[in-house]
Amino acid sequence: MPDPIVDELRALELKVEDAVVRKDLALLEAVCAEDFRFVHGTGRVDSKTSWLDSLRSGRASSASRTLGELEVEPHGDAALTTGRISVVSSDGRAYSIRYARAYARREGSWRLVSHHTTRQMPAPPPPPVEFRLAEALAPTPVERLATG
Repeated sequence: MPDPIVDELRALELKVEDAVVRKDLALLEAVCAEDFRFVHGTGRVDSKTSWLDSLRSGRASSASRTLGELEVEPHGDAALTTGRISVVSSDGRAYSIRYARAYARREGSWRLVSHHTTRQMPAPPPPPVEFRLAEALAPTPVERLATG
């Protein structure tokens, strides 16, 4: 059964991502609470003012941001959104981040109060074929006991 709060927050998430790419600072200013905090995957922490300044100056710039695996958990006048964002930076670097955002309903509107990201590490390469073969041919613990 559709949940209007979940639908509203999903739409807001898409608007936020679009606003970051287009540098729609007016929308981001309106959505972010005055006490907004952004904890980056690097460990850097931004306030609302410092984050919007980094977008305004071009220090933070994305060519595209695509949401995936978006989950919305409403909890009364609070909500948590989580998901993955595939990012292509303005200089062409592509990477993926996991995120969690906290929203609070204030004066009848949802305000973004916290945003935390964790950069996804690329998967390690598979081991060489000869390593996998040796591993496959190694006796199992039961075989080692039997040959004692």
